[in-house]
Amino acid sequence: MKLKLRSDLQFVPRSSSRGEAWIVKDPVAFSHFLFSRPEFQLAKFFDGKNSEEDILLLWRNQFKSDALTLDQVQQFAHRLIRDNLVTGNQLGFGSMLRSMRPDKRAARWMTLLSAPLVIRLRGFNPRFFLTRMAGLGWLLFHPAVIALNLLLAASLILFLLGHFEEVNQRLPAISQLLSKQGIVSLVITMAIIKIIHEFGHALACQRYGGECFEIGVILLALIPTLYCNVSDAWTLPERSKRIMISAAGIYFEVVLAALAALTWFCTTPGLMNAISFNVVLLCSVNTILINGNPLLRYDGYYILSDWFDRPNLAGEAKIAVWNFINGLFRRSLKPVAFNGWLLAFGIASTLYRWFILISIGTGIFLVTKSFGFPLAGYLMFVLIIASSFLQILMQRKQMKSKHLWGGIHPVKFTVTSIALIVLLGVFFRMPMPSYVYCNAVAEAREPWVLYAPMDGKLESLHPPYQWVERGTELARIRNKKLEFRVQQKGLELQRLTEQTERMELQANDDPNLIATINVLKRNEEKVTSELRLLRLEAKKLTIHAPAHGMVYPAQQSSSTSENRPAFLNWDGEMGESRIKGYLVPRGEALISLSDPNSLQITLFVGERDVNLITQGEAVLISFEQQPQQIYHGRLGEIFKEGVDVSENPALFDVGLETVIDGQGSVQTLQTPYRAEVIIEGLKNDIFPGSRGNAKIRVRSQTLAEKCGRFINRIIDTQL
Repeated sequence: MKLKLRSDLQFVPRSSSRGEAWIVKDPVAFSHFLFSRPEFQLAKFFDGKNSEEDILLLWRNQFKSDALTLDQVQQFAHRLIRDNLVTGNQLGFGSMLRSMRPDKRAARWMTLLSAPLVIRLRGFNPRFFLTRMAGLGWLLFHPAVIALNLLLAASLILFLLGHFEEVNQRLPAISQLLSKQGIVSLVITMAIIKIIHEFGHALACQRYGGECFEIGVILLALIPTLYCNVSDAWTLPERSKRIMISAAGIYFEVVLAALAALTWFCTTPGLMNAISFNVVLLCSVNTILINGNPLLRYDGYYILSDWFDRPNLAGEAKIAVWNFINGLFRRSLKPVAFNGWLLAFGIASTLYRWFILISIGTGIFLVTKSFGFPLAGYLMFVLIIASSFLQILMQRKQMKSKHLWGGIHPVKFTVTSIALIVLLGVFFRMPMPSYVYCNAVAEAREPWVLYAPMDGKLESLHPPYQWVERGTELARIRNKKLEFRVQQKGLELQRLTEQTERMELQANDDPNLIATINVLKRNEEKVTSELRLLRLEAKKLTIHAPAHGMVYPAQQSSSTSENRPAFLNWDGEMGESRIKGYLVPRGEALISLSDPNSLQITLFVGERDVNLITQGEAVLISFEQQPQQIYHGRLGEIFKEGVDVSENPALFDVGLETVIDGQGSVQTLQTPYRAEVIIEGLKNDIFPGSRGNAKIRVRSQTLAEKCGRFINRIIDTQL
C-alpha cells in the first residue's frame, strides 16, 4: 500500500531537552501530534510513490543504518492511517481505512468508561467571538497589567495575614459549607469560576499568536463547566508564551480570588459575603490541589512540561514506571534507559491521581447521601475505581506493543515475589502501636456551685485558686430595686409607727380612736414582716462559703460563656475595677467550691474508638494550663451510655465534632462516651473545668486494620 502525507498538514519545528521534535497540525480536525526527529524523517518518505518495503530501503540507504525494521515501518504507517494523516489512491484504501480506524462509538464508550469524571460535549469554534475580544486580551496580558494584578493579589494576601485574628473569627462554620444550600452554592460558584478560567486560556492563546479551535461544555465530577481547546499553543516556538497560555487560567483565578477576598472582608454577612467566600475557597483549593498541581494533567502539568522542554512528560513518566515494574520480574529484550526523576514523577502522579479520584468519589457519595440518594453515590464511587483499573489495563496493553520485555526472569521473579510477600505480611500481620486521641476535662466529684440569687450588679468576687474557711465572703451583689424596696418599707414602717404613737396620745381624750389604733398596729406588724423578708433577701446577696475548700470557677455552657467576661472565667488576672458593676443575671453560676484532692479526669471518646479502649490501659494527658507537663494515668470505668450533647450544652467546649442541622439544633458527628482516668499527682493549677488532650495506648493493630478503620471513618461521616 502506497500512502501519501496530506498536503494540508502543517509541520512546526519544536526544540526540546531530548532533541528536535515536530508538531504536526491538522487544520481540518483541529488536532495536533508530536513527532520525534526520526519519525518526521520517516514521514517524509510517505509520498504516495513508495511502498512500505521501498520506504525501508530508502531509509537505510540515506541514513546508513539497519536500526529500522519493516515491522516498525508498518506500525508507523498504521499510526498515520489511524490519525488520518495520510491518503491513498489505490483500490481498497477506503475499506482498509475503515477497518484500521477504531469505531467512533466504541471509542467514545471506552473514553467514557476510563474517565467517567470528565464527560466532554460537542463545542463550537469561538473565532468570531475571540477576534472581537482581542483588545481585552491584549490589555489583560500586558506585562505591566500582569505585574500590577499579581502585586495587588500579593498585597491583599499580606493584608489578610496581618488581620489573621479578625479573618479567623469571620470564617463560616464547616457545617454551613456542607449543608445542602451550601453545597448547591459551591457547585454553582465552581461552574462560574471554571468559565472565567477557560476564558483566560482562550484569550491568552489568541493574544500570543495561537488559535482556540473549540469551546464547549464539559462535566467535571458532574459539575457543568466550559473547556477550550488551546492545543495550538504547541506550535508556538517561544517557551514563555506556551507557559503563559497554560498559566492564564490560574492567573485569572488568582486575580478573581483577590478581589473576592477583599469583598468578603469588607462586607457584612449576607449573599454577597457568602458568594465572595465561596470564590476565595474554591479558587484556592482548585489551584493548589488540581489546576496548579503538576501531578495532574492540568495547567500545572503543562507549565512543568514546557519549563523542562518535555512535550510528552506524562507519557515518558508512564513508560518509566512500567519499565520499572517490568524490570522487577521480566527479561529485558533491549537496553532500557533508567531515569530516576521521571520514575519519581510517574509514581507521585499515579498516587496523587488515585488520591484525588478517591477523594472526589467519596465527596460525591457523601453529597448524594445527604440528598437522600446513597445508592447513586455508591455506584459512582465504584465506577470511578473501576475506570482507574481500566486505564491501567489499557496502559499495560500499550506497553506490550513496545517489545522491550520478554518472559519471566526466574531470579527477578523470585526476589520480587519474596519482597511482595514480606510487604504484604507487614501490612496484614505485623502489629503496630495504636493510640486513641480524645479530649480530657477535669471535674470535681462533688462541687458546691454558688449561683446569683437574683439579678444585680457584682460588687466583689473572691479571687480564684485560694483556700477559704467556712463563712468566708465569696461574692457580693447589689440590687438597687431591692435596696429601694427596703428603703420604702422602712419609711412606711416609720410612718406607721409615728402615726400609731400620735393616735395613742389622742386616745386618752377620744376613746373612739382605739379601733383606728388597732388597724394601724396590724398594718405595722405586716410591714415589719415584709421588711424582715426583704432584708433576708438582701442578706442573701452577700454569698459566704458554705464549707471549707478551694475556690474554682464555675463551669458554664457555651451559650453563656460566649458573653461571659474573662474575670468570671478566671482567664487572666482579675481586677476589682472590672468586677464592680458587672450585671449578673439570676441563676448565673458565680463560683464553685470543692476539695482539690477530689478532682477526677473525664475523657470523651468518640463512638468509633470506644470499642478499642479497655480498663487499665495507659493514658497520657496534657492540660492547656501546662502544655509541657505530661500526666500519666490509667483508664478506670468506661460508661456504656453515650452522652447527649444537646441536653448538656457545657460539652460543646470539649472539642467534640458538632454541626448545625437544618432546624438549627446541634448534632454531633459521633456520639461521645465518658471514661474516667485514675491519675495521681495533679498540681494545684489543674482545677475543675481545665481542658486538655489525652492519648490512650490501645491494643496493637496492623496497617490493614488502620487503613480499614480510616476508610470506614470516611464512609460513615455524615454531612
